[in-house]
Amino acid sequence: MLNEEQKIEMAEKLLKDTLFSDKSNSFCMHDSTPDAFECTHKEIHENKLEGNQPFIASMDNKSSFIEKEKQDDEEEKCPSSLSSFPPKLQLSYSNCKFINETECYRTFDAFSNAYNEKHTIRTLNLDSTFYREDPNRASTLFVQEFLRLCMIAPTATFIETFEIYGNQIAYAIKHCETLQQLRDNKTNPIDINLEKLLTEVSSDISFLMSTLKLSNINIELQSINHIASADVFFLSNWGKGKPNVGESNGLVFDVEQVTSLGADEVFSLGMRTLEFHGISKPELKDLKSLSNIIMYNGALDGILSTLKLPFGMELKIKRMLTRDPLERMRLGELVKAQFSSDSRHPPSNSHETRGAGTSIASYKESINAEGHIVVSINAMEEYRGKSLEELRIEDYQSMKYVPESTRAFFISKIRENNSYTDPERKRKCRNLDECRECAAPLEVTAIELPNKNIGDSEAIELSCNTTWKNLKVLNFSQNRIGWGGARALGTNKSWVNLAVLNLSKNKIRDWGVEAISNNKAWTRLTQLDVSDNSIGPEGAAALGANTTWTSLAVLNLSENNIGDQGVVALSKNSSWTWLATLELRNNGISSHGVMALSKNTTWAHIMTLKLSENSKSAEGAVGALKKRWPALFYHHKGDLF
Repeated sequence: MLNEEQKIEMAEKLLKDTLFSDKSNSFCMHDSTPDAFECTHKEIHENKLEGNQPFIASMDNKSSFIEKEKQDDEEEKCPSSLSSFPPKLQLSYSNCKFINETECYRTFDAFSNAYNEKHTIRTLNLDSTFYREDPNRASTLFVQEFLRLCMIAPTATFIETFEIYGNQIAYAIKHCETLQQLRDNKTNPIDINLEKLLTEVSSDISFLMSTLKLSNINIELQSINHIASADVFFLSNWGKGKPNVGESNGLVFDVEQVTSLGADEVFSLGMRTLEFHGISKPELKDLKSLSNIIMYNGALDGILSTLKLPFGMELKIKRMLTRDPLERMRLGELVKAQFSSDSRHPPSNSHETRGAGTSIASYKESINAEGHIVVSINAMEEYRGKSLEELRIEDYQSMKYVPESTRAFFISKIRENNSYTDPERKRKCRNLDECRECAAPLEVTAIELPNKNIGDSEAIELSCNTTWKNLKVLNFSQNRIGWGGARALGTNKSWVNLAVLNLSKNKIRDWGVEAISNNKAWTRLTQLDVSDNSIGPEGAAALGANTTWTSLAVLNLSENNIGDQGVVALSKNSSWTWLATLELRNNGISSHGVMALSKNTTWAHIMTLKLSENSKSAEGAVGALKKRWPALFYHHKGDLF
């Protein structure tokens, strides 16, 4: 853009032209002083010297011309007027607002005079580098994108609005927003059908790869769109995709090949899903840069645990973001159909196999006497009395194409969040009399007696029970139980289904916790709370030597006095392979003890570690913890000190 001095200089040169020197010419300048001439760059460039309009304005009107030029420049940057539409659309719409532009198109929101509602209008971006370099391909992809949308979402498109006028191409669809717009508008990701999003965008990716033979598909929040009124997701901005090398060499990728390809696109779609759920690009960049597979998986587990996604969806995202492309979820698994070209809704398979995901139990298909298919849950005898949680664990252990770290993470989550029993059959004893007088001991699944003034004698009495075969929860917190009562509890061999034991805020001391640790019957124990029990290093050593609790997921030893010696002994444990939460607050632990923790090679799935209220020097070993368990520093509960 010319500055004021340059404009005046140009005006002086124009005065010398014969066009302006002839007084009889209608465009002749009658005021010959240089200061009197002003013209805009836009007017000179476009030669707007018609209709006897004055070409030169006085210096008094200089500010208005400058203002107009600024306005013209802004219109060039943000073309928000109807003038950028072909003629038919100009007549059909009003209240136009520019939204954004890509390499392929410009997007506007405008009010439809015919439908009396807001629509989204897209026009071919004639000013883009892509169009200037290859206008034919840019125009073709723009039209193909609209045809694809007409096919997959016919109720969301208005075919009558499609218009070609010279080199202008435009069309209107129902109001549409990109994921980037939804995120900028603070839309809650919970309100979005994530399963549908992944399926439909994956279908578009496979279409671009198998039908249009494109690669390097552009998958960004700005290119994933949602038409809320039709609940349709689709991928746009196809212009950034490149023709496959195979196409230029005469090769053809069929649907089956594309199913096994697309690993990079699946990974990219998984990353965009995390970004839409609030994970920042720097965090995603840090995650992607982790070359160590253990550190990568740990960090990814930590990120996923903060999103609170449905259990199956969390597993799906995990598989999409698996580091090894050969183990990554395939594109065909996301699409769930053989790339159907005429529907967003692939035919459902009501007889999916168990290996496709978790289910209550495997089932058999059979044909009854009338010839109907019967799908039924197998009798529990087939599962040897296993619980629902154990069946879910078996599901994950038998799944194919799932990395071991993923399997381990979700199994530990099942064990940590064990629901223990069917709520309808669950029976709790809430006082001693209920425990003593229970007429149906096999239905007792929980004994909840916190803060009931229970001492050693009551604990010894209860520990003699041999009929609570289905007891899963035992809560004796905030009582007067000493090492004698704890030793009696530790000798019980009948509670073989015990999963949760809470003895916090008692006085069981080292001898008591040693007796608890020596119990061989509680093979299904998943949570143990012995915090605030005057336990020292010897008690911690006894716990660390335990080899029975192979399903232990949560251990709380806070508010004791185990010190560095106790932590070193505890860290030698080699049987708690599913330990996910370890609480060691206020135990007199220094950096020496923290370093010992970081050297444990068994606890590979630690997600929560609490070390607050210990020695200040303990914080000096944070680097060792970060190296051992990177997921701790991505997890919201990773506030260690």
